[in-house]
Amino acid sequence: MLRLVGGQIWCYLKERYRNVVPHYSCRWLSSTLELRTDNTKLDLEQFSRDVVAGKTYALARAITLAESRKLEHSQLAAELLDRCIALRGSTKETFRVGISGSPGVGKSTFIESLGCHITRDLNKKVAVLAVDPSSIIRGGSILGDKTRMNKLATEPNAYVRPSPSGGTWGGLARHTDEVITLCETAGYEVILVETVGVGQSEAAVADAVDMLILLVSPGAGDELQGSKKGILELADIVVVNRADGSTKLMAAKTRQEYLSAIELQQPRLSFWKTPVLLCSCIEKKMEPNAAQEMSSEDHWSTSSPILSPVDIWKEATQFHQLITQNGVLTAERVSKIYIILRLSPYQHRII
Repeated sequence: MLRLVGGQIWCYLKERYRNVVPHYSCRWLSSTLELRTDNTKLDLEQFSRDVVAGKTYALARAITLAESRKLEHSQLAAELLDRCIALRGSTKETFRVGISGSPGVGKSTFIESLGCHITRDLNKKVAVLAVDPSSIIRGGSILGDKTRMNKLATEPNAYVRPSPSGGTWGGLARHTDEVITLCETAGYEVILVETVGVGQSEAAVADAVDMLILLVSPGAGDELQGSKKGILELADIVVVNRADGSTKLMAAKTRQEYLSAIELQQPRLSFWKTPVLLCSCIEKKMEPNAAQEMSSEDHWSTSSPILSPVDIWKEATQFHQLITQNGVLTAERVSKIYIILRLSPYQHRII
């Protein structure tokens, strides 16, 4: 059996696959992550024009460059992002939405239903940035979110990009802020950021988006659990997901507990009270009478209907209009510039 060590592995693979990949260096073959052709250096001017023109292959390549840990790639990515922002201009008309929740709460299914509605019914371009957890032992990630969202991934107005967390805490990847800006300069109007499965303290996504939707499972703790500080304080909409089938009663109970918990918290915005909504991604919207297959003496019965992701998006749109009219959107994006510049190696404006 052939045994190779150190640099011999690269030499062997380069010779073995010379005729298979003659022009471009493969990421998994190259130890230097070369993002250029063998004979021509990267043309940043044309590269930035392709990104702003909305060419998917250019955007994918730009995100790979931004996520690279090599210093020279970080410098190239910073220059590329500056050029893209200069060509596109302001990106304040976009809407950044973070979707967070514990593992298995149904984030991918919710996002796919939401994304298909935005692209098909509203005729808008949507980019989904799905952060996948990296192995603590090996460092790799499955990156299977695109497989889960197979319907949305085939939509011409949608772009689904899974990224590894790379050991970064807070629910996001290291360069999620830069990737969001790249997607905006590429013409995507709605950016949906799916975090890894998070707990109570992973709230970094709130600093990167305009709105945070928190998904919780039916039976996710009691009222005291909902009262604990953390990501719940930053959520603009709380959605009790998977309120269908045999979990309707439990979902209604969970909703009441979270409503009681939110009543004890100081509102983040004076003009917006965080709603707690029931949602099902597999059943159509049901009015209270149809949704409550419960006995009349059951004290957890609720008058709230079970909504679909389409109805949740209407609430999100209303929130976006309010923060735009009250000037909160502009103020928060300006404040986030300083957070990004403090944490990022890229010393440029990100708005």
